Amino acid sequence: MIKSKNQPLISYIITIFNKEKFIKQVIEAVLAQTHEYSFEIILVNDGSIDNSLKLLDRFSKKDERIFLFNQTNKGPPFACNLGLKHAKGKYIKFVDGDDILVPNATSNLIQPFLKDTNEPVLSFSRNVKTFQKLEISLKKFFEKNKPYINQNKNYIFHENFIQKSLHVSNMNLSCTFFERQTINSFGGCNEKIFCPDYYIELMMSARGPFVESTDLIFYNPIEDKSRISENEGQVLHDLNFALQEFFLVNKEFSKLYGKSSLKRAASRQLNYIKKYYWKEMSFKFLLIYFLSSLKIIAVNEQNFSKTRQAFKDIRFPNGLKY
Repeated sequence: MIKSKNQPLISYIITIFNKEKFIKQVIEAVLAQTHEYSFEIILVNDGSIDNSLKLLDRFSKKDERIFLFNQTNKGPPFACNLGLKHAKGKYIKFVDGDDILVPNATSNLIQPFLKDTNEPVLSFSRNVKTFQKLEISLKKFFEKNKPYINQNKNYIFHENFIQKSLHVSNMNLSCTFFERQTINSFGGCNEKIFCPDYYIELMMSARGPFVESTDLIFYNPIEDKSRISENEGQVLHDLNFALQEFFLVNKEFSKLYGKSSLKRAASRQLNYIKKYYWKEMSFKFLLIYFLSSLKIIAVNEQNFSKTRQAFKDIRFPNGLKY
């Protein structure tokens, strides 16, 4: 259902679970973007139990560019995919439910796509700042936080970002900008993985060059216990899960980078145990690390799953999310 006859160029997808405190400023920051391109805002309420849905409904009713979709609580990848299902824009800009975009965030990230040469698969910025207090109005928020707007537009072109991605997660979805057809080419978020960001980064980096902006892109709250990033065990588990799922569908990269990535996953698990639960150390965790370090182990689903076992057994004895 599209209220406007004009096809939007950009689809903002904002996923929300219990974010009533941030909703007003997050949506207003999207509406205040300095570009002049046509756009739509897709709001996906992921079964919030606070007043989020009521607030979202008000926004959708007063602006024909805003569309609201509601689902029972399923988690981030399902919410993101529901947004993608209804998006009509050529480009996708994800925004987390508590991330406040700076005014030129979109105009900054879209620029690399408007050039005649070296069009990227994805543009992003790692320049993110936190805020301690959320002001009542967006104007007061930016007066207090004073985002620096770089007029020179500094970009770094990454011809082959896959090695950086396999080494470490570099971004969350709010940092990124890309064409809708690109993410749809591999089916969007992997709904097996609770934290969707790293899998998307890996799949995108396998498809072509990235362009990195050095400019500030958004603010997020310095303390928000509901953020996925606050749950270290879940995040680390899902990093290893994303590697597993990536190599299952990208066999050519598995031959090149699979064993080193398996070693990294096993090391991530071992370091987590040593840091928090060293008394729970067992032979099976040491064995997978030892075999992967020697690179005498097959790169397959079974062995990658062993690098996730400690997070299930120790950190989440009653089960991880998903």
